[in-house]
Amino acid sequence: MTGLDYAWNRYYSATWGRFTSADPYVMSGGLGNPQGWNRYAYVVGDPVGKFDPSGLAWCLADYSMVWPGCYGGDGGGESDATRKVEPGDSPLSKAGGGGGGVTQPPFAAHRRILSGAVERAAELLEVSSDCSRLFPENSFPHVSLLRALDEDRSRVVEFGDNIPPGVGAQNNTAVGAIYVAANRYFFSGILADGTSVLDTKDFRGLTYSQMQQTIIIHELLHFLGWVGADNANQQITLPNGKVVTGSTGVTLAIKGNCFGVQE
Repeated sequence: MTGLDYAWNRYYSATWGRFTSADPYVMSGGLGNPQGWNRYAYVVGDPVGKFDPSGLAWCLADYSMVWPGCYGGDGGGESDATRKVEPGDSPLSKAGGGGGGVTQPPFAAHRRILSGAVERAAELLEVSSDCSRLFPENSFPHVSLLRALDEDRSRVVEFGDNIPPGVGAQNNTAVGAIYVAANRYFFSGILADGTSVLDTKDFRGLTYSQMQQTIIIHELLHFLGWVGADNANQQITLPNGKVVTGSTGVTLAIKGNCFGVQE
């Protein structure tokens, strides 16, 4: 008997009260999450309120916020844990079959769609000077976005009821990743009330693909630290000097700069 607990990707020592190997996400630390610098710690020192079955990503003990790592496998969702993609997540019912009894990883179709959208957003940031001006000069945001995809820092998760229904993606500062909701409008194009997200002020005049790219660029501004909290109609100064109000203001700036659609 080793006295160690197996957590899918790492071993945990109850005697030491920590993992026996470091978190493989070497960028887990940051000013917004100083506990993250300790890559051996278990659930950032809060074993009462959190748990970590995968060894890669903590989960709230009351299940009010969960992602694939909470069900076993790795924090990015590529595990053998059973997770169905519901038909209501259309158009994903058309996004890759896997017949012959082959079990797809959870959110496999979602992840393919997200990867394609990230790549299109990165290409847009690279070729469009107006779009890239949303970021500081010579910051190469397209490179940062592709790196986030390669390092599994753009992830598909399920959002719980504790997250407002109008939120389709957000940053998780605890693990340094962009989370896109599998069960919301990024993939379906449909809001909780059954209406099209393309009819809202934020995305009116855009195509479905452009809506996805807008969301990704919006989250990239947060991810890189150029835009802070925007959920309470804050006055925000973008890197190009433009002052906008709240999340909608940031989205409208992206819509105008990147796609030439003015509200």
